[in-house]
Amino acid sequence: MNQTEYKHELIMPNDSIPVKIFSFSAHNDLRIIPSHWHRSAEILYVRRGKLNIWMNKRKYELNRNDFIYINSKEVHSTQSPEDNEVIVLQIPGDFLKTFSNNESLYIHCNTLELKDNKIFSAMRELLYQMYLYSERKDDAYYLKVYSLLFELGYLLVKNFRVKEENIDIKSQKYLDRLSEICEYIKEHYQYNITLNEVASEFGYSPQYLSRMFQMYTGSTFLTYLNSIRLNSAFKQVMSTDLSIITIAENNGFANVKSLNKLFKETYGLTPSAYRKSIKNDN
Repeated sequence: MNQTEYKHELIMPNDSIPVKIFSFSAHNDLRIIPSHWHRSAEILYVRRGKLNIWMNKRKYELNRNDFIYINSKEVHSTQSPEDNEVIVLQIPGDFLKTFSNNESLYIHCNTLELKDNKIFSAMRELLYQMYLYSERKDDAYYLKVYSLLFELGYLLVKNFRVKEENIDIKSQKYLDRLSEICEYIKEHYQYNITLNEVASEFGYSPQYLSRMFQMYTGSTFLTYLNSIRLNSAFKQVMSTDLSIITIAENNGFANVKSLNKLFKETYGLTPSAYRKSIKNDN
């Protein structure tokens, strides 16, 4: 089983170009990448297989040739229900200002909610060509990627920009706040943090924060916190020789028993058994 790396929180552009473009193939239908956010906008384009995305209070099931635009700071999570290949384009927040003349930019564009048309076909080709040129890195490839990027930006802004008066300002306000809360959890998940503590930190009642989490992430606070802990623990099980006790302690689990229980519920094996199976496969 291959491990897919997801580096969303701090996105560094490719060398010589202002964006990050890459592909991933996931082979673990049980592993869910926890709800997260970043200042970069992101386009996910499924070339093969399927990809599930949770965002804006709903689940999107992307199949082959589907793509979706995720705006800056939108909280989202992903899961690969089967073997897939996905092209990812991440556009840093600072560069997005180039597309919008330094104004705020909100795009609503995906192949599931909007009627397919020639624009979508052109966008698929632009994304694929950007990926190919960024991989080849031949002479002056960066100029070609720049030209394709601005053509893509033109199509997005021209056809899919949402006017400010049509944006749900209240929802955006909550998403911005929730982004800060998710970041706080990402920075403190190794400790014994609780819903009450996080709610107090941000000036909410525990009940209010619990409802906000459920509404905007589709997850409870505890489920989200445990998914962050489990995701980090999974990487350490896969890539280090640390003891399972140490991994549990490193990632905020109360004890090894609680890590074993959650790990087995998610991956079908305990961490020790999972690590052994990977070594046997290799």
